[in-house]
Amino acid sequence: MTELLHRADDAYPALSAEIELLATPERILDTLRRVGDVAAPSQTTSHTRGPVVSGLLADRGVLSAATYDRDFRGTGTDLVRSGDGGARLVAHLDEISYVLAGPADDGHWPLHAYCYHLADGPRGARVVRWCGEGYRIVSEGELLTAGGDLVYRPGDGARPEPGDRVVLHTPTRRDPDSTRVTGAIDNAAGVAAVLVACEILARCGVPFTAVLTDEEEGPSGCASTTINRGAMRVFPHLPAAPVTVVVDTQGLAADELRAADGHRQGWAACLNEYSSQTRGAVTPPHLYAPLRHLACELTSAGIPVRDNRGGYTPRSDDAAAQMFTRDVCLLGYPGVNRHFDHGMPAANLEDLRALAGALAYTAAVAAVGGLWTGPR
Repeated sequence: MTELLHRADDAYPALSAEIELLATPERILDTLRRVGDVAAPSQTTSHTRGPVVSGLLADRGVLSAATYDRDFRGTGTDLVRSGDGGARLVAHLDEISYVLAGPADDGHWPLHAYCYHLADGPRGARVVRWCGEGYRIVSEGELLTAGGDLVYRPGDGARPEPGDRVVLHTPTRRDPDSTRVTGAIDNAAGVAAVLVACEILARCGVPFTAVLTDEEEGPSGCASTTINRGAMRVFPHLPAAPVTVVVDTQGLAADELRAADGHRQGWAACLNEYSSQTRGAVTPPHLYAPLRHLACELTSAGIPVRDNRGGYTPRSDDAAAQMFTRDVCLLGYPGVNRHFDHGMPAANLEDLRALAGALAYTAAVAAVGGLWTGPR
């Protein structure tokens, strides 16, 4: 049952040790804070979180073995690349946001949701504005519903302007007595796991491309054309890859969420066969089978990966990826309140640690042909 791991370890002897060294809750948390605490409404990520990611990778020495392309070909997507022919690791860099719908009424600015709005009560919010040389926070207040409409209420007397974006906000915090973490989890947590995996892969010489998309978030619609617009723009420009791994938050079944104590306990990295009840991507059986074998091997080796049976995995950039490649898989992390539904978004650092290790091994196994899905 360890054939796939053995092939990867034979090709990249330092891989296991680098995962143990770098895929730690502390490193994940540091990465998550640096990325997630930067406001990044859709359409802005190359200007907002992009410089943070580039600086983080430079600080950790990754860019001595990999390149970072901000706003690749004007698509809004940032790429981290090393070598040729490697796996694609896809994680969206933007967060949910709202646009102004009109002038203020009694101190409330009406909003349109430029996302799938789920928050069921008032939430802390910030206003982001383009200021010529970059984006900055110009107001803090709260987003709430008034008279059935979404509105922003400034807490500082500021006056939002057309072109501003409103984002929900809570700073990244780790629980003092557990590895549960709250903050802008969707999808800064996925990005954090991908960036740690990039560091591991670059140090081991494993080829890969990390695709950090913009505009994954978008308004609800009957099809997938109102979301993952950034991925749709970038995928035509990317070379073929043995596998495209889409990394995003996944919801657990109710009994599993209870067992994880609301993510105060680690669960595992999540593998799911399809998203949005098959409205998004569906992994082909001949790819899902070796991925499940790999998950079993990883779990036996101390990197827990589990089938997310009965949980709900929403559509993400997989919906765009499947239009350009058949070989898409959904490997993510369990989370709750991804869009501030009933409270603060939360996940567990142990699950993100497992995800970083699983992503590194998936890329290594793909590089040695272990996930080949063509005719034999």
